[in-house]
Amino acid sequence: MCLPKLIESGELPFKDNDLDASVTHIPAMEGLLRRRDLPPFCHMDYKAHPDFLAALKQVQRIPQSHGLILNTFENLDRPFLSCIHSYSPKTYAIGPLHLHLKAKLASKNTPSSNNLWEEDHSSIKWLDAQPMGSVHYVTFGSVVVVSKEEVLEFQHGLLNSKVKFLWVMRPNILKEGEIDVQFMKELAEGCNGNGYIVSWAPQKMAPSPDQGGAFLLSASVNGGFVGN
Repeated sequence: MCLPKLIESGELPFKDNDLDASVTHIPAMEGLLRRRDLPPFCHMDYKAHPDFLAALKQVQRIPQSHGLILNTFENLDRPFLSCIHSYSPKTYAIGPLHLHLKAKLASKNTPSSNNLWEEDHSSIKWLDAQPMGSVHYVTFGSVVVVSKEEVLEFQHGLLNSKVKFLWVMRPNILKEGEIDVQFMKELAEGCNGNGYIVSWAPQKMAPSPDQGGAFLLSASVNGGFVGN
């Protein structure tokens, strides 16, 4: 939403390669964000980047929309919501959505899911066999992409920690942009029984609060809600 302001202020494009420099023209975030915290397309020749063009187009169309519906709530994001209201008065904070899902599931016995990816239920049996509070839940969320080298570094860290872990690895998570079935197979085999890899975990079932020893999540609102 602040892309036009960053361009007008001269903060985009970056004048140098200092990614730790503060970003000063995002309302309510002054002094909190660094350049490295901005979307990846801001770190490159963004003007022709399709993600930048798509984001800019969406921002420009917001005033024409009937309103914005956000998965957050006032007590969590009041300063930011105030700024958004000044740009789009019809902004509705209806989160956290996972609580609505829990209420819906409690009211009827029909299965329901709000996941973006097809759930892999094979982890449930493995989770049930683990001691309470022993499983670390690892996920990069639904957007983040990583390189094979970064994935292997994470795996080495998890294995060296000697903890049990449930690791969510989306099919499209690799930066290379391809689904490498062989790489994923070798990754799963390399867990040596200490961990379990799924393409997407049923988030309303796994891991339960008793089973989850810790959560390693992407830095997003939805990611933060998973651990609550």
